[in-house]
Order: sequence, then C-alpha cells, then structure tokens
Amino acid sequence: MEDKIFDLMGKMYTEMNLKFDEVNSKLDKKADKNDIVRLEEKLENKTKALFDGYTQTYEKLTDIEKRLEVISNKVEKQDIEIRVIKNIAN
Repeated sequence: MEDKIFDLMGKMYTEMNLKFDEVNSKLDKKADKNDIVRLEEKLENKTKALFDGYTQTYEKLTDIEKRLEVISNKVEKQDIEIRVIKNIAN
C-alpha cells in the first residue's frame, strides 16, 4: 500500500514539474522586445541618477578637503605665531 502511495506521489511530482516548466516557457515567450527595452531604459535612468549622485558626492568631498587644507594651514601658522609670542614674552 505504501509503495502505491509513493509511486502515485512520484507521478504527481513529475507531472507538476512538467506543468511548471510549461508555464515558465510560456511566460518567457510572453516577454517581448518591448518589455526588455522598457526594463533597460528604467535601468539606464537609475544608473544615470546613481552616477550623478556619486559625482556630486565626489565633488563635495574634494571641496571639503580643499577647505580643510586651508584651515589646517591657518591653524599651523597661528600655532607658530603663538610660539613666537610666548618666546618673546619669556
């Protein structure tokens, strides 16, 4: 009895897999060139937006680095001036 149930389940599994494969092939055929072009266009637009964001971030980072260098130079110059003043005062 158990062997018959096992055989029946095996047949059902095989038939279900065949039907799933059939459905998948129909869905693959249904996707036409227009769908693919539409998806590529969406992807291209999102890629451009991401690249623009990356470019803006890079430009801001470069600007901040330049400003930080200017400030660092000013602090260094003032530190030297303070040392000179302290040496004169002593």
